[in-house]
Formats: sequence, structure tokens, C-alpha cells
Amino acid sequence: MAIDVTLPELGEGIEKADVVRVFVATGETVTTAQPLLEIETDKATVEIPSPAAGIVRTVAVEPGTSIAVGQLIVSLSDDDQAAPETPPQPGATRPERPVQSASQGMRTPRDASLAPTLPSATAEVNPPTRVMPQRRTLAAPSVRKLAQELGVDINAVEGTGGGGRVRLDDVSSHAPHARVERIRLRHLDAKLTPLASKHVPHGIQYDQADLSEFEAIRRTIERTSPDLPLTITAFTMAVTAAALERFPQFNASLDAVREKVILKRDINIGVTVDTPRGLVVPVVTAADRKSVSTLAHEIANLTAKARSNVPTPRDRENSSFTIRSLGEFGGTVIAPAVNFPEVSILGLARSAIVPTYVNGVCQPRPFLPLSLSYDPRLIEDVDGIRFLRWLATRLEHPLLLEL
Repeated sequence: MAIDVTLPELGEGIEKADVVRVFVATGETVTTAQPLLEIETDKATVEIPSPAAGIVRTVAVEPGTSIAVGQLIVSLSDDDQAAPETPPQPGATRPERPVQSASQGMRTPRDASLAPTLPSATAEVNPPTRVMPQRRTLAAPSVRKLAQELGVDINAVEGTGGGGRVRLDDVSSHAPHARVERIRLRHLDAKLTPLASKHVPHGIQYDQADLSEFEAIRRTIERTSPDLPLTITAFTMAVTAAALERFPQFNASLDAVREKVILKRDINIGVTVDTPRGLVVPVVTAADRKSVSTLAHEIANLTAKARSNVPTPRDRENSSFTIRSLGEFGGTVIAPAVNFPEVSILGLARSAIVPTYVNGVCQPRPFLPLSLSYDPRLIEDVDGIRFLRWLATRLEHPLLLEL
């Protein structure tokens, strides 16, 4: 009798899971309750047991794929179906089923003429090598998420938990240069979206920066050092890195499950890039420890790679803050959405010449529109204003960046 094993119900609201490991292969005999595969959901990693004993006829899933509840994962058959039989032809004599030999512990046919020819004792026998399915490191979803945040290859981490399972402490100790601190939230507004929701409610602040001094410096550099790049995006990243040091609550991500904020000591800033296949966010790591010219080179390189569809995976990992620049497309103001699980994002619109009164005299000056979107469950409005005004002041007076 054939038995089709499907993915069972996993809990309320859970409709699919990722296959982590497959423990069986076609032709293998399994027993009742023997684990068939390991799956991972948003909430847990579990093993799916076999509902009956039998022989594996089909393995319908592979590690790394996503499967839905009710989808076929394994087909089994009992011992009587171990070998498919050809229906007997009219007048043909059906051979007898092999019987167990008590003395030899193996099955032999009663008619010796039907016995297969066995290799001699001196012949070299090379049984086929069974290829075991690739197995992935045991770790809970929260552990994998932390590893991704810290840029750690979880398959390279030695687990100290039961059965070699990787724990949170194992990941943290494997990333000595990734400094994080988890703090519990003390108060939340119950009227707002639940913390576990990925649909982040947005608080938004707007400001603008007078770029007169910056443009004067850029013109001087273009005249004296044409090979030294200086772009507004690179300079804004340098200023933003300094702002994140001063206001660390913005250099963070949200652990919604544990209701904690992960304060990150490393400042890794993502820059959104529009490509033919959609929005891509390559990341400049350690932005606070790089010069403006180095930042300009890295941003240009990452942007070119993203638009040519060849960004490396690590370019998009471990971001702690994002800059969304749309100046090249026009527009006067933008309000970018927070890149969950981050807690804030800076928006840059197109700079424009604005008539401004300086000491009673109207002067045309270049202004850069700025916007800051943030999660109001974690960041107060007044802190958003302080952050954006501090950043705008440094953009207006570049020499203050070193003070």
C-alpha cells in the first residue's frame, strides 16, 4: 500500500515552511516516527516524523526550498511493494516469492536455478557509494537572523547546544568585530501597530541644508584635485555616520519577537540604487572609519555593480541605517519608507537654487531638501528633529564635521 506523506498543519497562520534538511533517500527503509526531514518556520525549527514504516519510493522536496501545508514531501510503500511486479501473462507460471533462510539470514529462491550468480570470494566488490543529502547547520530562526545581522556565516559556527545546535551566544562570539547591544523596550504606545508587525508606522521630519559652503569646497577641489571625487551623497554619508555616533538610537534594528532594540556599534550604511530589476540596497561597511573620497569610490563601485546585476551578497548584509537619494530623478521632497528591521532612513531630494535673505540682502543659494522617516514606537519626534537638524548643520558647514 502506498502512503503519501504531506506537510501537516504547523499552527495558526503558518501556511508554509523552508526545508532545512532531508534525512532519507529513495529506496531507504524507515520506521514509524523516524524523522523524514527538518523544516523551519518563522517561529521554530521542527522535524517531521514518518507516520508509518515502509520503503521510501519518492522524495519530493529538497533542502533550501519552500513548501506549503498539504504539499507532498515523501511517498512510502510497505515491504510487500518493495519490488514492482509485472502482471503474469496468460499461461505463464508465476515464480514463487523468495523465502528467508534461517541459516544464512538472507533471502534465497527455492529453485537454485533462479539464484543470481554471486561474485567469487576473491573478486573485488565495489558497492555503490550512497550520496548523503547535504545537511545545514542546526539553528533557530532567531539565531539565523542574528547571524545575518552580524554578517556571520552560520555554517562556519560550531554549535554548543544539544546535537550541535548553534545558539545566540555562539554567533555573537564568532563575530568579535560586530558590536551589538540588546536593550528591552520600556514603554510602547499600545495604540500603534503591534511591535511584531513588519508594517512600520512612520514618523517623518523635514528640513533643508544650505550647500553654499559645500559647493565652494567642491569647486575648489575640482579645480585643484580633479581626481579626488566629492559627491553630495558621499559627503552626506560621512555626516550621517558622525550623526549616528552622536545619536546611537538611530543606528539600530528591531527584534520584534523579543521586543528588544539591537543597538549596533558598527556603522554600516546602505544606499538605495534603482535598477531595471527593482530597488537594491548595497551597503558601505564601517562608514565612520572611511574618508569622504573612499566613500565616494565605494558608493560608485557598489552602484555600478548593482545596476549590472553583479553585487556580492555581503554588499547587502548587515546594514544599520539607509540613505535614499532621488536627486537625479527630480522632485522637491520625498518620504522614504523605513527599511525593516532598521528603525530610520534618510531621504535626499533634488537640490535647487532658492532666493534667500542674508543680512537683509536676497541671494540665490543651493538648498538640499532632507527628510527623516523613523519608527515612532522607538524614536520620539523631538529626537528626530534633533538628529536631522544636527545633520543639516554639518552639511551647511563642512568644517564642523571634524569638531
